[in-house]
Amino acid sequence: NLLIKLYDIRSRKIIIYDFNGSYKKEFKINAFLKSFIDIGNGSYLGYIGNITNFFEVQGENQGELKFIKFDEKGKIIQKIFGHEHSKIHLLFYEHISPQLDGSISFVEPLQNQVFKLKDGEIVPYYYIKFNSSFLPNDIRQIINQNRVPETVKQKNAFNEANKNYVLGFIQFFENDNWIIFQYSINYRFQFALFHKSTGKLFQSSGLPQSKVNANLFFTPCYVDDEFIYSSSSAFYLHERYKEEQKDNKIEKERIRNWDILLKNININDNPIIIKYKLPKTI
Repeated sequence: NLLIKLYDIRSRKIIIYDFNGSYKKEFKINAFLKSFIDIGNGSYLGYIGNITNFFEVQGENQGELKFIKFDEKGKIIQKIFGHEHSKIHLLFYEHISPQLDGSISFVEPLQNQVFKLKDGEIVPYYYIKFNSSFLPNDIRQIINQNRVPETVKQKNAFNEANKNYVLGFIQFFENDNWIIFQYSINYRFQFALFHKSTGKLFQSSGLPQSKVNANLFFTPCYVDDEFIYSSSSAFYLHERYKEEQKDNKIEKERIRNWDILLKNININDNPIIIKYKLPKTI
């Protein structure tokens, strides 16, 4: 009974398939969404993000609208408002994550806060200090004047921010033991694992040491109590294997593990789901 549910931004439709790829049904939602989740009982939660002019409603001021709740006919049943929008639109810095306690967490551009939506209310949830690496207020104000930086001053500020500062989170997840997030600095994504009990923090451009590789680029899609789930193109895995083979310091066992992994994966295959078992601690 498992289904795949996709949002097509061009047609503004939720399209539903079964796991064999057979089309089941579709319905239109009168909104441009950044993402959505199925919250059960025939209801969905759509994340608006920093899209401001998305409803075809004459004369309605949406203000600080963040989420909409809608049914399987596309009817909007609830609008949820929150803090002020950032004016800049950065796709990678707007992310919605279902959490294990039934809440939704989300992060937005130019923010070092994580917000939580639960029972129809938006509240600040975590504040993560990046110290001197976080974007200063004066640069943030220059960048945030328009949706896309247009003036030379804004472009320069944006380039300086990307190179020297953290613009905000890219992904954020949490389970009973871990806080897991990504951010970008100096044009590079950084992956972070924070263990709640020990207070230890692991940071890298990829996963912690594994049987395959210590620096496999990894963007989480979902987290449960034991695993992080992501996806990768088959092409990327084959290219990463070539890089491993060039490194004379790589253990033979790890190369054998790569051989086993890629034995049945063709370079032109569909994206591969990666399942990474979280360590008990670091």
